[in-house]
Amino acid sequence: MSIESNDNHFQSTELYEKGLNLIEGAQVSEGLNLLEQARKLNPQNVELLKDLGSAYCLAGNLNQALDIFENILSEQPSETETSEII
Repeated sequence: MSIESNDNHFQSTELYEKGLNLIEGAQVSEGLNLLEQARKLNPQNVELLKDLGSAYCLAGNLNQALDIFENILSEQPSETETSEII
């Protein structure tokens, strides 16, 4: 893994954790913003994507949530937790 890749992973993890904390504190819009930033840095993180989809559900944006869940399944058809969600 390159230095830039490590840095992106660290930044993504930090944004992801802060985003989840905001969402848990009922600041869904702000949390979604951080989760989207984390996704740009680490778009293959399935756990992040599942939480992002769930956050979009909380925000009432069901179409965006469904798009995310369908993308997970198109990349990883064996992701049973996601298939149960949709």
